[in-house]
Amino acid sequence: MKVQILTEYHLKKVIDTFSPLGLFYAYIDWSWIWVDNSTADSWTEEFQSKQECLDWLLEEHPIYKTIMTDYEQEAQDFLDATNTTITKKFLMYGLHFPEDTDERNIWEITLTRWQQSYTYKFWDSINNSQIKDKAAFNNLSISRRKYVSSYMWNYKYPRKENPKKIPPTNCSVISCFYICDESFADFCDSMWYDRDSIKALDIYNNVMKEVRELKSLFSPSELEKLQEIQ
Repeated sequence: MKVQILTEYHLKKVIDTFSPLGLFYAYIDWSWIWVDNSTADSWTEEFQSKQECLDWLLEEHPIYKTIMTDYEQEAQDFLDATNTTITKKFLMYGLHFPEDTDERNIWEITLTRWQQSYTYKFWDSINNSQIKDKAAFNNLSISRRKYVSSYMWNYKYPRKENPKKIPPTNCSVISCFYICDESFADFCDSMWYDRDSIKALDIYNNVMKEVRELKSLFSPSELEKLQEIQ
């Protein structure tokens, strides 16, 4: 049974419907939520770190001891097989999209193979970019602290920039690509975008530009293997 990462919406759907069977998790505003629905019971646990999640998973299901390291190994195997190197340069701590309210670490990633290279920006997870601001929490009123502490999945706990710039994993920076050869209309249909949206067209053009860069580095069969890394 495979461990699957879900969006907040789909994880709540599993909890509500007890379907499908499996082990699921999601990172939802500062907390890791794990759901064990292997027996259609939707047992749910909340953790403050991914390591705590893994410890719980391994205690309950020892067979999954190597799953997370397997993902990283798949990425490393791909890099070794294609003779590709990765360099990571920290750029800044800031916003990803204009509508974002949470800042995160922004990295410059360069994939190099032989004499060719592709450089792109990678916006890291909030979990890697921020830490809890205990001083700000302690300055809250008693009633506010109680509210924050009891709020579902710890949405409201004050956060601040993590002074330790933890580089993203190799798996993270090469499993983020959306590799496609579809038309703009098909792209919109598959991603639930409005075909008349200028923003959707900008996203599509950026995706296709990225695909062209990747095709200059890797063969079609290699790109298929790259897409399999999750």
